[in-house]
Amino acid sequence: MNLFPRALARASALLATLLLFFSGTAFGGGPTITVNDAGDTTNPCATTGAGTCTLRDALTYANAHAGSTIAFDIAGGGVQTITPQTIYPAITAPVTIDGFTQPGSSANTNGPGLPDNSVHLIEVSGAALMTDGLVLGAGSDGSVIRGLVLNHWYSRDITLSSDFNTIAGNFVGTDPTGTTGQPGNPSNVGIFVFAPTASAARRPRTAISSRVTRAPASPSTLRPASRSRATSSAPTRAAPSPSPTASALPRRPAAISSEGRRAARAT
Repeated sequence: MNLFPRALARASALLATLLLFFSGTAFGGGPTITVNDAGDTTNPCATTGAGTCTLRDALTYANAHAGSTIAFDIAGGGVQTITPQTIYPAITAPVTIDGFTQPGSSANTNGPGLPDNSVHLIEVSGAALMTDGLVLGAGSDGSVIRGLVLNHWYSRDITLSSDFNTIAGNFVGTDPTGTTGQPGNPSNVGIFVFAPTASAARRPRTAISSRVTRAPASPSTLRPASRSRATSSAPTRAAPSPSPTASALPRRPAAISSEGRRAARAT
């Protein structure tokens, strides 16, 4: 077997990632905007990056300022739940969204085989909508999403339509403890990687190390699949059958990052 093409592809992907990193495009490098309001209003912060700022404001601002970091400092103890009333704009510029910046939260520090000791205090719930959650669209290459709880989204909690992203340390489709499943409906696929034109020589391009749980939720928390719904700009597909493997991500093999661990499992 000729291993040279495979080795060359891996080296090319690594080089591209390093170029993104040292250019400041990946993992931030731009302004920091702090979400300090758990509501869903639109404020001047969407253009100025200062003052009262919701997650919607921060996403809008970050789309106009490539390389931004979205941090959190919402007053009050315990979990802060953000429940948008309309679909969020697709992310179209590189951004770092870091839920672990919320005071009191922390990333997992235990190694493989040990209990997860992370503390997640930023929950983004799709309970008021029948749409997808966060969408990394064209132009968002090199983005980072970490330290969030995403649940109750109808079809997908996170949709990836760009490359060289890092999805790490999130609880997807669970409650903030990561132990109880909270999908929006039984066919929710969690994290969806959309790459219709990617060739084998261009993979992998996204590192994923988030807990994606397919634990059954109470029937009262599920919305019927027959109802009409708005969708994100990303094309849809038939939901895969539940599996303890990474079957929810069939198109682009995911490289496991050094932070945290991926536990896509049925519970």
